[in-house]
Amino acid sequence: MNILLRCFTKKAVFFVFLLSFLLFTICGFSQSTCNNINVNACTGGNVSQNFNAGNGNFYSASLGYSAVNGRWQLNNPNFFATYTINSSNYTLAMNGVTRIGFTFARISGSCALNPEGFRITVINNLTGLEIARCNNVSFSAGNTVCANISDPALVAGIPVHYVISFRMIFPCFPSSFYFDDFSVGNSAIVAPIPVTLTSFTAKRKDNSVNMEWQTVSEFNNRGFEIERKLQGEEGFETIGFVPSQKPDGNSSDELNYVYKDVNISGDASQYRLKQVDFDGKSKYSDVQIVKGTTAAGRVLIYPNPAAQGTVNVVFDSFTQKDIQLTDINGRVQRKWTGYTSSQLQLKQLLSGIYLLKITDRANNTNLVRKIVVL
Repeated sequence: MNILLRCFTKKAVFFVFLLSFLLFTICGFSQSTCNNINVNACTGGNVSQNFNAGNGNFYSASLGYSAVNGRWQLNNPNFFATYTINSSNYTLAMNGVTRIGFTFARISGSCALNPEGFRITVINNLTGLEIARCNNVSFSAGNTVCANISDPALVAGIPVHYVISFRMIFPCFPSSFYFDDFSVGNSAIVAPIPVTLTSFTAKRKDNSVNMEWQTVSEFNNRGFEIERKLQGEEGFETIGFVPSQKPDGNSSDELNYVYKDVNISGDASQYRLKQVDFDGKSKYSDVQIVKGTTAAGRVLIYPNPAAQGTVNVVFDSFTQKDIQLTDINGRVQRKWTGYTSSQLQLKQLLSGIYLLKITDRANNTNLVRKIVVL
């Protein structure tokens, strides 16, 4: 009897699965009409979220919001895993069409996005149901997505939110990515990305600091203010300006920029870019920390001792590292595996003495540094 019951149960489960599959295949949601828009034409949108002032009421269970960088970040994605970010609430402004744009770029590592690209879904907030969907949305140029979604179910006045999903493919570890500059358009085209910055580095050479950065798309870009903060100073100061290489500030080409700062400070210095549009809007890059002229060794820890519970760690390479932070009694407080970024920020540290152990996988070397929090 028990054998017959188990057999019947297995067949029932299989039947339910098969029926569900057939119903989805026959009655499933048909894909909306989708097409990419040229990134140079991405202008005229009415809503833009650059995340500089907060997370924009976006939500993601897998990406984390970085207040320091003003963007959403994904660190060490899993092999063939799918990741999702949900937008805040918007109101459809046009019948039959909506247009969105955003930036998605790699910070470090070698992981690649699924060749099929992004899935963009429009959810009706009143019913909680999907009313439009685009599969396999690709980049319009560089790291920028500008997508036009057409569907009769898109009706002006309906409150909606957008769900962006994507999948990572091999090799995926270690790597890190960011999602930024989300926009929704209500006119002919959307307005997402003034500038797509793909890299920014600052490195000391003797008594100078050499900065290099690269863009793959620019719109309405007047140029870049170079800002520096020395130890003991309360804020950043502007030390130079580099104009866009395009007189009108528009480009879909790869552009490379350089700037040299004479810096003889013996202490660590911080640098960042302030990208400025012709209309006065601006956005900051990541902060790069550079060793002082008297610093030595492969790791910079700054400030140390620390008075505010926040410590910056700067490495001289992007090789994979296993990092462990312990208290003076050897209890593990934080741990990172396969870390590849050149910088690490330790926050909310309580007063005490800590030991930071760094194992470099490339040369199999171990390094231990003491950190003091006042």
